[in-house]
Amino acid sequence: MVAGSAIVAPGADAAARAWREVSGQEAGDVELVHEREKSSVYRLDRRIVAKRAKPETVAVERVVYEQLLPALKINSGYLGSFEGEESHWLFLDDAGGVPYEFYSESHPEAVGTWLGSLHGLAAAVVDEFALPDRSVGYFLGRLARARDAVVRRLGEERLDAAGEAILRRAIEQCDRLESYWPELERFETEIPPTLVHGDFAASNVQVWGSVVIVFDWEKAGRGFPAVDLIRGLDLARYRDAYGTVDDETVEQLARYAKILRPLTHEWARKSPEKIERYHAHMGDAMAALGWESSWEADRAKRVAFRSTFPADEELCGRLTEVFGDRVTVFGREPNPQRSTFPSEIVRCLAGGVEQPPLLCKYGLSHKHAAHGHRAGSRYEADVYERELAPRGLGPSFFGATTIDDRTWIVTEYLDGAVRLDWTDPVPAFLSAATWVGGFHRMLAEEPPAFLRAYDREYYGGWARRTLSFAGPLRDRHGWLEQVCRAFEATAVPLLLESPTVIHGEYTPHNVLVRGEQILPVDWESAAVAAGEIDLAALCDGWPADLVQRAEAAYVEARWAGLPPCEFGRRLAAARMYWALRWLGERADWTLGAKCAQRWPRLHAAAAALDLVAG
Repeated sequence: MVAGSAIVAPGADAAARAWREVSGQEAGDVELVHEREKSSVYRLDRRIVAKRAKPETVAVERVVYEQLLPALKINSGYLGSFEGEESHWLFLDDAGGVPYEFYSESHPEAVGTWLGSLHGLAAAVVDEFALPDRSVGYFLGRLARARDAVVRRLGEERLDAAGEAILRRAIEQCDRLESYWPELERFETEIPPTLVHGDFAASNVQVWGSVVIVFDWEKAGRGFPAVDLIRGLDLARYRDAYGTVDDETVEQLARYAKILRPLTHEWARKSPEKIERYHAHMGDAMAALGWESSWEADRAKRVAFRSTFPADEELCGRLTEVFGDRVTVFGREPNPQRSTFPSEIVRCLAGGVEQPPLLCKYGLSHKHAAHGHRAGSRYEADVYERELAPRGLGPSFFGATTIDDRTWIVTEYLDGAVRLDWTDPVPAFLSAATWVGGFHRMLAEEPPAFLRAYDREYYGGWARRTLSFAGPLRDRHGWLEQVCRAFEATAVPLLLESPTVIHGEYTPHNVLVRGEQILPVDWESAAVAAGEIDLAALCDGWPADLVQRAEAAYVEARWAGLPPCEFGRRLAAARMYWALRWLGERADWTLGAKCAQRWPRLHAAAAALDLVAG
């Protein structure tokens, strides 16, 4: 027990010991503020806030508190951290403030100034730090997950007619909201990505006069600033402090905030009555943007869907070829998890027997852009049929059919599976590293002859394309020409050693997770190459401590914990390739915001190989 504690709380002794290690001082009274699934928060001697959580839970917060905010010279109230055997502790001074109140005369001004300064300053440096994605694409993922959760509830729960109607309306609204998402994505390209808090709620914002202290950066990341625009914020103060946005832009950000902020909550788990309130709020937010929240308001989208995909008669005929028996289709819907080519979910009977939901993907048979990186859908179908299906890897493969320049791939639709970057990321991230390590071990002995093999010309082409596309940026990145030459001379030979079969684009976006299953999809970039490329793609942009754990999981799965001596250097070479792969894709990407974070990553990987000064 802590001497003199106002409340004898579970964990109080541990909080006091951790604080003593950090500060050399006694904790005084210890109060348990709240205890959640992933963390506990205590108050020590009234002003010190202590947060206990697992290392992965506070990994992003530590980057923000220990690196990013100090670099911006923004006061965070951070007092230090303590690493216990199973938990980490963070300590902060709340400055004696009170929670943000939107109706206060002074709070909206103070918080508007603070938030505008944060977003404006951080936009210039955020790419230098390892932060998770908080772009509008991340929130689209959350929307899709929530919709899927509501769909599951409809099938699993016993609801009265009113409850069912509420959930159906919520699903329809999610579909409608997704149809407008391209507008949000276009607007995002006009705003530089910055540090966003991700949970900028009144309870996490303390105000004391003009001093603002913000807690709980667990959901922070690099992304679109609208999600932080809290209710009542003084937009004029925000605009002035930001410095590079005008009134119209800020007002539009505030409108988009009303769309994105609800998506930070787990609303789909709530009661139907609370979902109805969410539905009403989102409907108002959509109306403010001129978006209709019901398909009834505009059926053109359904017409557009039908025009994008084959007619029912053609679909039945082609699926009959695949199954070798008469097929009757009784249900079709767009695939919420999009990829390079259009795809849809099809429900059908084959030979009078109901089949599991199918995923029909309609692609080009031939290679398309990207310096030979993607080999087309006919090639992908061969990967499924000749390599994955015989080993029981990935979704069930039913077949493929090719006419002219288009190939249809028919696989099982993985109901309940979500993309790795849409789920609780840390356990799935480590499992994905283990999976790909085992996959590389399995196929390293005799890579199949039909697969493309990356050669010196292929690798070198990415460096030459990047150098060519960089144009006006070459003065800013004065080291680029040296690094590109060194990549061909030093890194490429490393990548040509110890080949195996790789996925080729093993990013979290292409890895589905269902329970404990790891199910990579989109195999048209499969090749014979260095396995470290898949590891580099998976780990790109993740916090350093998680990357180290993923590397260890990969090494254990591929080499039983005993990697070859060149593993570290080959991984650095793979990271160089991965950066060049994106920088050399298209000239507009090379010069634009889309690939801005690739430059420091390329430089860091080159420095790891001593190809440029660190």
